[in-house]
Amino acid sequence: MGTRAWVWGLLGLAQGGLLWACGESDLVPTWLGKTPAQTAVLAFLLLWPVALYQSADAGLSRRSRALLLGTVALWLLSLSFYQALGQQPSTHGAPSVWTSLWDLRFPALAGIGLGSIVLTALWLGWRAPQRRFDYARLFEYSWRNVLMLALAPLLTGVGWLTLFAGAWLLRSIGIESVMDVVSEPAFAWPASGLMMALAWQQGLHRASAVEGLRRFWLGLNAWFLPVTLGFATVWVLALPVTGLQTLFDTRNAAFILLWFTLLSIHFCNAAWQDGRESAPYPAWLSRAVTWVLPSLILVVGIAVAALWMRIAQRGLSVGRIWALYVALLLGLHALGYGASLLPRWRQRGWLASVGATNTGVAVIGLLLLALLLSPLGDARDLAVRHQLHRLESGRIGAAQFDYAGLLVRHGPAGRAAVEALAQRHGDARQQDIARPARAAMDSPAAPRGLPVPSTEQRQQMAAEALPKLRHWPEKARPDPEFLSRFTAPQADWRDRECLRQLPHCLLWQVDLDGDGRDEVLMLAGARPSVLGVYRLEAAGWRYAGAYNLPGQFDFEAMRHLIEQGDVSLRRPWAPEILIDKRPSEFRSQ
Repeated sequence: MGTRAWVWGLLGLAQGGLLWACGESDLVPTWLGKTPAQTAVLAFLLLWPVALYQSADAGLSRRSRALLLGTVALWLLSLSFYQALGQQPSTHGAPSVWTSLWDLRFPALAGIGLGSIVLTALWLGWRAPQRRFDYARLFEYSWRNVLMLALAPLLTGVGWLTLFAGAWLLRSIGIESVMDVVSEPAFAWPASGLMMALAWQQGLHRASAVEGLRRFWLGLNAWFLPVTLGFATVWVLALPVTGLQTLFDTRNAAFILLWFTLLSIHFCNAAWQDGRESAPYPAWLSRAVTWVLPSLILVVGIAVAALWMRIAQRGLSVGRIWALYVALLLGLHALGYGASLLPRWRQRGWLASVGATNTGVAVIGLLLLALLLSPLGDARDLAVRHQLHRLESGRIGAAQFDYAGLLVRHGPAGRAAVEALAQRHGDARQQDIARPARAAMDSPAAPRGLPVPSTEQRQQMAAEALPKLRHWPEKARPDPEFLSRFTAPQADWRDRECLRQLPHCLLWQVDLDGDGRDEVLMLAGARPSVLGVYRLEAAGWRYAGAYNLPGQFDFEAMRHLIEQGDVSLRRPWAPEILIDKRPSEFRSQ
């Protein structure tokens, strides 16, 4: 295809036009609308042109490039279609054709997109005659494409800024038609596709400038590697003194450590680049980097330990499976980079194992990605099986089991599991399992297509659940009028959420405003960092708002703080002043 601008422009217009057409219900065939096929088509239209652009001017034969683009198309269509099967539709925001794509959830959507990019990069780095990867070629085209992934949207944004600036200029003298045209989706989508395609074309046409930008960016980033490794060394040496409890108390230990490792790996690649140039540091600093680099192995190891502790407490979830996936890849990077100390690699040069490690981990990561996104090893199915095993083995009680999470976040397997649990009969334990499963299915957040209980059945289930509500103070009982909210035919979703989470729902009665009448604060297990506030008004009990609590808490930890008196009221020293009914808040110095 070369770099002829008109060809790129036609491709961009076609992509934008088709994306616009997908959003017009009159133009979409009825068999395609709101189906997994629609999600697959959207993923293809958004991501396949990226592979087309990235594989241009990369020295591929027509046959090899056609095979690459066909493989990427198969990857995008098959995995997005499978992940969309039975996916829970979004209940938030206005209905849109794009909700079917966003409903894939971030890990699946990011995995499908990143997988297509990694697949393209590996294909470009493969030397068929030698049957091996050429790391210098892999490095060159990967970084070219990464930079263009950032520059093309940026240039598209500049193009839109220019269009709107011109439209506003003409509007200032009464010419409205240009702004009307620019604001139309029928213009915006094709124009965006055109600008994106031409940005890629211009970037590839100026390959030397992109290469210069890469050298500039990586050359500056390389000097951060000694800094991060210095922090890692201090952290490792301080561990025997400080211990790990402070780290684990953050409740974000794995995220902190994995994020730090990822940053260090990026800086290491910035320093080594393709391995054909000498180290960017003085000899003494290069040796220090080599010897300190294995400290990342311990950092990742403790991150995995933190993840394992959380899994032991709460079981596998889709998010934790993907966290383990990231930890595994970062751990392989750390081990591979640390191998540079071995004589086999030291004799090949400074950090000589980086290239082989990057290539090997990319291949392993792509294969695992395909496994976790496909029926062969779907992360959702793995999480469901593990959670059910914990329930059946008694490691978690029926009352503590997260039926709602299984129902909403784990695809068809999770919904099938909750339906099966809801239909159980037999002894008291089986009934204890079936009751909250049925309540979860009755939730407003339950996926469409599940059996919906009648109004009478919902009221009966609510009445049966009320005695299990937790109260604080223990002897206090809320106003019967407040409790009637739970059994009302049109119960608020927050009230249903409370019942669905039983026994993880606490009603705390406390006088917030000092008027002598208690308000009710609701703490529900699904959102333990939010305290919903209800107050009695002339028309009855009304939801007034919520406190968003600082930090991350689970339900039991927050309940314990409330019952121990560690959650207290601090009324302001000075009241608000109302100016024309608008509050003016007092701030102390």
